Amino acid sequence: MNDASLFCLVAALVMTATMQAGPVEDRTAVERVYHGHRSGETRAFDEVATRTDIQRLVTRDARKEQVLLEHYGVSVTDALVDGEVTRISHSTRAPDVLAEIRAALGNDEKRFADTVARPIVIDRLLTAHFANDATVHGPLAEKVKAQREALLASSAEERIARSKQHSADTSQVTFDLTANASVQAEPTPVVSSNPQPVKGTAASTNYSVEATTQVAQVLSSGGEQPAAKNATLHPITDLHPEIQTVLKQSLNQPGDVTPVIETATHILLYLAISRDEKTLETQVLAQAKLSLDAWLDQPTPLHAVSRP
Repeated sequence: MNDASLFCLVAALVMTATMQAGPVEDRTAVERVYHGHRSGETRAFDEVATRTDIQRLVTRDARKEQVLLEHYGVSVTDALVDGEVTRISHSTRAPDVLAEIRAALGNDEKRFADTVARPIVIDRLLTAHFANDATVHGPLAEKVKAQREALLASSAEERIARSKQHSADTSQVTFDLTANASVQAEPTPVVSSNPQPVKGTAASTNYSVEATTQVAQVLSSGGEQPAAKNATLHPITDLHPEIQTVLKQSLNQPGDVTPVIETATHILLYLAISRDEKTLETQVLAQAKLSLDAWLDQPTPLHAVSRP
């Protein structure tokens, strides 16, 4: 076989492989690259990800896009996907890995856009709209609002006494008011006595609020006792700047109660137990909102929202 024939054969094989590649095969190729760069992973890729596992990921992405369109009336356009491809290319901190992913997809820009960029856009848009969905989160917000009104109907002394009656939804947290301010990159959560869902936009998509609620949220810990939660003095700067402001302005005296605070993952209510120049001791009511995954897994059909 001469060189020309060999070249034609290789080209034909590459073309055939490209034609046969589908969403599952492309996703497998990408996941294989990620696996190869996963720190501490000693198992072979095929031991941790079967074809069924990859198919499940692809199906989940398709489900998310369907819900985004049917429930929220939002289409994932080529312009959005192309914009994400550009963002990835310009902002990546691992250009070598990115190049490896592109190579695994035959350096085909469409395959890269469909396999890597499109799922990111879908997840970002769906997460943002879900965080704002009053039909999903409204009842829980109303429940916490009612609990706040019940607190305000009692005296400050009664509120303090009630704070000693711990439940699975409450935790005592003492904040260090003297901690140096830190910069938080999270979007501003809604803070209102009549809470509405988080008012984010499709462009403001980083709804991770771990830094915002890592101190405030209740951590289900089985038999952990409230006293153990008080053992550490938490810098108030660990919270989102707007929540810091609300706590400092609302909790001046024992028994004071904040407005209801709604973030992307929790609905929070703070009660002041004590305060001096250096510390603020609080009881926190933290209700976890329904997660996106749990919502998508619900057996009942999702209703379409009314849109202008």
